[in-house]
Amino acid sequence: MTLIERNDGFDYDLRMLCSCGLPSPVSAADYVDGAHGSHMPCVHCGESLHYGPAVAALRDPDDPALDDSALNTLAWYHTSTQPDWPSPNFSADFVAGLDERDVLMPSREAFIAEHTSKALHVGTYEAAIENMLRRMNDELDSHAQFYLYRVKLDLDPRKINPGFRDENHEIASDISTLELEKDELDAVRYLNVHEAIGTLSLAIPPQAIRAVQRIHLPVPDLTMPADANDDLFIRGVVDAARRVSDAASELRVTPGERRRMELGILPDPTGAAKRHHELRHSSYEAVRRLERHLEDQYLPHASAVLRRVFTQAAAHWQEDCIDEYVWRYRALAALVEMPAHVRANVGAAAWRQVAAI
Repeated sequence: MTLIERNDGFDYDLRMLCSCGLPSPVSAADYVDGAHGSHMPCVHCGESLHYGPAVAALRDPDDPALDDSALNTLAWYHTSTQPDWPSPNFSADFVAGLDERDVLMPSREAFIAEHTSKALHVGTYEAAIENMLRRMNDELDSHAQFYLYRVKLDLDPRKINPGFRDENHEIASDISTLELEKDELDAVRYLNVHEAIGTLSLAIPPQAIRAVQRIHLPVPDLTMPADANDDLFIRGVVDAARRVSDAASELRVTPGERRRMELGILPDPTGAAKRHHELRHSSYEAVRRLERHLEDQYLPHASAVLRRVFTQAAAHWQEDCIDEYVWRYRALAALVEMPAHVRANVGAAAWRQVAAI
């Protein structure tokens, strides 16, 4: 199956919609920093525009996904922790999970119906990767095994919503298959405003998927080459953490007592608690320096928005061995910096048929 790839890339800037109805550009760096109090003048009417997710605009006004007849020709992507997504056993597995955990709820039937009738979501490659990063950070999935799916759709072009929904005004994540059926739609096209901001995704029923290809993430044997300075920054983090641990041992007080000393509630006659606090701050700074080094070395072509999301997601690995954290960071960064290799891997995977034409 030959599908058309879209390449939005990860080194992107954004566009914000003014009340005059026209979009203005804002750099990713300004967006992250909240430059000028997150205000900028509209390039069309000159009015002050307070930018943020609430006024995010479509990045590419000529996005091919706006063409209903082109949707089946495009390669769509999804990331999931499910090895058989979209699983035919999802509903049964969901109910079994409730029974196993003995979950109590006011209305069991309504709860099950709500969580097993949600539409599926597919988007650009970039949106799929950013969705994985968000889940790693927000949904305790930092150590989960993820899979990248490349999706072939089988949609009726006459059953697509006109234009696109804006997530700010019509929440897309809660669209149900019942809603799609009621509106006689095969897909709802919507604008992402929380991840891969400004790109278009689709909410679809499972039967709209014709076939999928799947690979593991990160991709085995695909990683960013190590930098010679990594060890220097790693050693700085390890040494700073050791000094904090040694200082805590020397205090010979409970963590609660130490905290009260740092706050001045209990006396600190030797200044040991204050010293511990200072060392802990220096330890945090060592970690920040390592993060900045990793961003500069392994995400050179990523926007400031993506760097922030990536670093927040990867930070959950810092509680593990710091060398392992850096290795995982390099492997994950390859998904951003070497997308052609990742697409080639998933594009070479065997197709699994999901729904009949």
